[in-house]
Amino acid sequence: MSRICDPRRLSKIELLSLLACKQSYRCYYCNIDISQNPTLEHIQPISRGGMFTDVYNLAAACYECNTNKGDFTEKEFRDFIALHNRYPIAYERLQAYVVRKIFAWLHYHRFTLHRHT
Repeated sequence: MSRICDPRRLSKIELLSLLACKQSYRCYYCNIDISQNPTLEHIQPISRGGMFTDVYNLAAACYECNTNKGDFTEKEFRDFIALHNRYPIAYERLQAYVVRKIFAWLHYHRFTLHRHT
């Protein structure tokens, strides 16, 4: 009789071990070996609407990817690495954050940007 595992009942270490094993001990983003030091990563950041308790929003990542991703979404982070062939630095993450907040404010107040031709 097989026992179905409920991921919500696992400890953080058990969940991280299962995710790393599922990913063949490779980083979710850069595909390097993480068998020695995996970290738990939220694919969709909590600050951008990702669910904290959703196991489908979790992945095992290397420390460098986890810390450098910041609050970028998966697509934004992968696009940045592909375009610049490096990790984003702090002021670039801050700049992206400020631009998102400005557009959210404009959208909330129903401002529209018109191009003059």
